[in-house]
Amino acid sequence: MDMDNPTAERWLSAHREHVSSEGEGEVEVDVFVRSLSPPLGVRQRQEQLFSQLQDLQSAGHIDSYRVNLWGGGVCLCDVCSGTSVAESMLDNIEEFEQWASKQEDVALPFERQSVDSAMLERTSNELIVPSMCLSVRVDTDICGVFPCTVGDESISVTDYVEAITSEEVTKLEQADNRDPIAQL
Repeated sequence: MDMDNPTAERWLSAHREHVSSEGEGEVEVDVFVRSLSPPLGVRQRQEQLFSQLQDLQSAGHIDSYRVNLWGGGVCLCDVCSGTSVAESMLDNIEEFEQWASKQEDVALPFERQSVDSAMLERTSNELIVPSMCLSVRVDTDICGVFPCTVGDESISVTDYVEAITSEEVTKLEQADNRDPIAQL
């Protein structure tokens, strides 16, 4: 990920510091996907993401991760949004949006749209979600939601996990370089 935006770079750095400095806090990652059988390009990104999260958990950098299935969106009519699945989804999104509203220059990609049907003479309101979304919690508090836009810099789920993974590899390499036994 190339960070050309100082605001985004500062924000991501502060986020990583918060997650790694919370030594006593449990770091949990929730992944939300539209499908566990997506089109091939998305499938490869999902498989890579799940593998990277498993590696981060095995290495002790995160305590747990969960994969949640939430589809492509939800109709916001009273009937559909009143189902248990939709309520859970909307509760998560509301929590994510509350978190984002407290952050400087952070926007999330959840889209609300109206769909008009001339034949039925009806309008429906829908909430559309990204194909993959990831939230990071320390203890139970959200400290990051991806994808997001910070300033004018977009940070995808893949960008975020690759940045965290490469940061951990760099730390290990630096530790090996300081260890005289590792240099033998």
